Amino acid sequence: MADLTRLRTILLEHGSSVVPVGSAVYHLTKSPVSHVLVDANLVSEVLAWMAAAPGPFFGDLISSAGITPADCAQLLEDLTDKQAAEAATMVNAMTIADDEWDRGTRDQYTTATVLHERDAAKIAAQSSAEFAALDALTAAGYAGVDDAVGALSVMRRTFKHNYKVHVRQFARSRHCVVARFVRSDGAVRIVITPWCLSRRNAQAYAALCMADWHRHMVEMRTINRARTVATFAERTSLQAVRDIIAPALALLTRYSYDATNMAFVDGSGRPVQKVGARAPYVAVAFAAVFSSGAGDATLGLARARKAAADTLTDAVKLKTATDYLEMADSPFAGLALFSRALAEYRDKRHASPWGDRVNKGAMLGYVARERDKLTRNTAACINRIEEIAALLAMKGHHKDSTLYVVEWGGRVSAHAVLGAAATAKIDIALDVAGSGVDVPGIDVYADDDDPPHHYQLYLASARRRMLPRMPSVPYRAGTPLIEKLSLVYESVGGRASDYKLAYVNGGMSQLAETPVSVCTDSNARMAAMDGARLTLPIPFYSTEVLLPPACHHIVDMDPDEYLDDFGTGNPNCFQCEAHYRALSAVGDALDRPGVRLTKPRSVFAHNALFGLEWIGTDSAMEDSLETLDAAIACNALRNYEYPNPPPDPTPGKDLSSPDLLELMQDSVRQVYTLLAGPFAGPLPSADAQSVAASVA
Repeated sequence: MADLTRLRTILLEHGSSVVPVGSAVYHLTKSPVSHVLVDANLVSEVLAWMAAAPGPFFGDLISSAGITPADCAQLLEDLTDKQAAEAATMVNAMTIADDEWDRGTRDQYTTATVLHERDAAKIAAQSSAEFAALDALTAAGYAGVDDAVGALSVMRRTFKHNYKVHVRQFARSRHCVVARFVRSDGAVRIVITPWCLSRRNAQAYAALCMADWHRHMVEMRTINRARTVATFAERTSLQAVRDIIAPALALLTRYSYDATNMAFVDGSGRPVQKVGARAPYVAVAFAAVFSSGAGDATLGLARARKAAADTLTDAVKLKTATDYLEMADSPFAGLALFSRALAEYRDKRHASPWGDRVNKGAMLGYVARERDKLTRNTAACINRIEEIAALLAMKGHHKDSTLYVVEWGGRVSAHAVLGAAATAKIDIALDVAGSGVDVPGIDVYADDDDPPHHYQLYLASARRRMLPRMPSVPYRAGTPLIEKLSLVYESVGGRASDYKLAYVNGGMSQLAETPVSVCTDSNARMAAMDGARLTLPIPFYSTEVLLPPACHHIVDMDPDEYLDDFGTGNPNCFQCEAHYRALSAVGDALDRPGVRLTKPRSVFAHNALFGLEWIGTDSAMEDSLETLDAAIACNALRNYEYPNPPPDPTPGKDLSSPDLLELMQDSVRQVYTLLAGPFAGPLPSADAQSVAASVA
């Protein structure tokens, strides 16, 4: 006797070769109604014979659906000893008792079996395998025989297949389904049923064998039916992203990346597009390259700049710079002393024949050829995302489980930022504030009414998460930062998802605010993020600070007295007071554990615009001082008199010495190499298709 529970378990183990192997062996026996004792060895021998056959010579039943010896060989390869024993059990359970039935009695007991009613035990003309299959239908997710038959019909319309229903006349007619299904990914499923009481029973048995494919089909249809966008504004954003991604993907799939030239090159090595190209789609394409690495790009750039300055042993060292090198023992002291040195270095540059702009172009950490503010600010935003992606990758945070919440000051090309995120396969929520689609009419707001703002999201993983691809999250102007982050987090599933949030704030130099306001706002932002980290999964957050110029009172002060007064300067000087307030705000932020000072690539290396980052590192103080060391070194590099001097001052032309440009190019190339990581290209077509599908 066979155990019903074991038969159910075997039938519900979808994807194994047990059921089709057992059915194939059963249909090769002499008589379907004669009991034949089959063991595991016989099953393996029969299947080996079928796999070695010169053609599908298995009789008209098994070969009718196009089952080949290659299919049998695959089944044999997947068959373990345990499964061979289970297949033998199935063969022994498929023998039918050849009794006569009328249709009414047959349907009555079929329904009783599916619904697990007590009358099911009275059935004697069914095989044990058919009985177990009908008993297991509900466990496989079907409501009954009709539901299973309907599901099989849908699968026949969905998957490529060969499908045959065979009828044999015994005491009553018996039915058998033989089919070969092929999925779009190349997977093959062989279905062979025993002789069943009716066509519907045989189809239900086949549906049971395909239950896992049915679930996969339903899941994929549900995902595909997920809304791409929900509003006209989202549709407009999506179309703009599509337009910029199409040429970017063409570039990525046709050409390789040359790290030496920092360019896409053709098969003969000729550059096609260099990293500094002005076309927006080129920057979007390079985002896929420069988000592939892992490492600390900003700290690596600082070290490379410091090393470059160390090669010039006779570089100008001013008294204030020497004070910094001797007395900067903490981030606050370093920042205060750096500000003094920067003021003196600026005075020296102002007095030079080339003026304030001398050697300024060489101080950027990326190849920049943008002319207008919009393009430069957009590039700065994309560059910052690339740096953070590499840093988070180094810390073990994967892109597919991190949502970048980006708030960037000034005007940016939102579709370029979203397109860069798409090619980099980064999920992003970009704060576009009040921008949207203008329609005829005039907005009227009450005095206490805040205008609506929103985050525009692009979700590279939307298909897997069954979410819209480009949803938007509205909020009111003036909404607290923690509340905004919570809104974004809940919109993508909240705690039910595996998302972590990386908060990126920047573009401060583009805002029409005083440096004091920038520093106090950034300090408050970092404090708010400290609180948000307690309730939300946030592994990283950053912002920017901008110190106002140090007054000559500060430059002329004794450095010990200056530090003892915590950077106060002259208490009667408005410029000294502004500098002190900004310095105090940044100092408060740097006092928080894990907060460090950085120099993003898009920020000039020599000035007082810095990034503030928290990533929970234990080396925050050391990293901050290395950043300041590099900033001091870059001021020395700007003021150095090179053998090849800068060109004559010309409006709109860079005044950098060719020697300095060559010296700094190595630093920039090192960082690009780190960001690119193993990327060589061309981008595999499957990856390109997944990016295209994410905005389809």
